Amino acid sequence: MTVRLFGRYDADAVTRMFDEAGVLDAIRSKGYGHPRLTLGGIESPLTHVQLHAEKAGGLHLLFDGCLTEATADTSAFGVYGGGTRPASVIVIFWAREQDPTARFAADRPRLPLQDYPGLGVLKRVFRVGARLAVEMEKDGLAAYPKFPHDAIIFFRSRLFLFLHGDEQGRLEAMWRDLGHLGLRDFSLAVSSGAAYDETGRHVHWQPGLQVHPLSDLLRAHFNSDAYADAVMRGRAKARYIHDERLLRDAVAIFDRSTTADGGGTLVSEK
Repeated sequence: MTVRLFGRYDADAVTRMFDEAGVLDAIRSKGYGHPRLTLGGIESPLTHVQLHAEKAGGLHLLFDGCLTEATADTSAFGVYGGGTRPASVIVIFWAREQDPTARFAADRPRLPLQDYPGLGVLKRVFRVGARLAVEMEKDGLAAYPKFPHDAIIFFRSRLFLFLHGDEQGRLEAMWRDLGHLGLRDFSLAVSSGAAYDETGRHVHWQPGLQVHPLSDLLRAHFNSDAYADAVMRGRAKARYIHDERLLRDAVAIFDRSTTADGGGTLVSEK
């Protein structure tokens, strides 16, 4: 049985989209050849997309992602822009891109769940996701950022915003107060309990849905004065500090674990 992404696109069709978005040219520029894209997950709502290519006599996994469909109940956020129906989105449940032949640089250390440096094609892959969403008449492209650095990269590089304005404001306040640590240590501080909020409580990373809007419904939601006010209130109210000792412990544990845990970069692009 042929696996089709969202029941519509077979592997050849997705490969053409990757090609038209410049992904294949980008990997060829890094010395990879004979790219092959596969789809998996016939009995799952998640479709698994993998891109392999050859280099130096080996076959390497360069991109690995899982996508699904979902609805976001923006009708509950009427105060932000009068949403009148749930928003239909494509969700990037998992995405990693990597260059297994590269090595980390001292100024760009390994991030949580990262095995190899990024390949530099993630923005192009996101163009494919946005194209799919538009063709399927979805309201947006969405993701649940698994780590704090994912949320920052989605927000700063790809204009993803949390549906709730106060949550978006808190994220911006986190980066304002802790971004000086660098992306890796910022992410570890927030996710490991080494960061505290304005009440003195440990921060717990429990993110909502981040969305890149593609329809009038979601654009109205994010462009409303009420949403902007909620972001500003969340940003102004929140304050974050970190415990240097706890962060050092988290970094030490992370450094020891990097050779043991599997996985790859979730959204990081180097």
